[in-house]
Amino acid sequence: MSVTGFHNGKTGKEFRLSQGSVTDRPPVGCRSSAAGPVRREAASVTAEFVRQVADFSGSLLLLALFSPVFLVVTVLVKLDSRGPAFFFQRRCGKHGKEFRMLKFRTMVKDAESLKRHLRNEVDGPMFKMTTDPRVTRVGRVLRSFSVDELPQLVNVLRGEMSLV
Repeated sequence: MSVTGFHNGKTGKEFRLSQGSVTDRPPVGCRSSAAGPVRREAASVTAEFVRQVADFSGSLLLLALFSPVFLVVTVLVKLDSRGPAFFFQRRCGKHGKEFRMLKFRTMVKDAESLKRHLRNEVDGPMFKMTTDPRVTRVGRVLRSFSVDELPQLVNVLRGEMSLV
């Protein structure tokens, strides 16, 4: 029997229907695949293969087209502030597998350690400020045009993310 599921937008919980029983699982963090492999229909395997080929070829093409932008942004980030041009963040991917997401660095080098001195403007685990002083001048521009997200094409190329 295949596993089907849906997400309840009202409660924020994920429901999975498996072998006639419903389990209530909140969508939190990465988890191991203790449930074991799920059988897939031939059509879904074909669709998955087509998506993977489209992701790989699309990200390769976009990386080639945007390579001059990568070069310019890398130099601008390095000139604007000390530290690396890229920022790695741990994220949870498909089937709960953890990966390192790549972005252009838009904040000062030790932004995480400076966060405790700032006031969070939202409730909950997410930290948000309207004018975060840790964001660099170049970082503000990169964020306003979402250019800081371009390195994620490398994650797509590796099969860790998908083009949307």
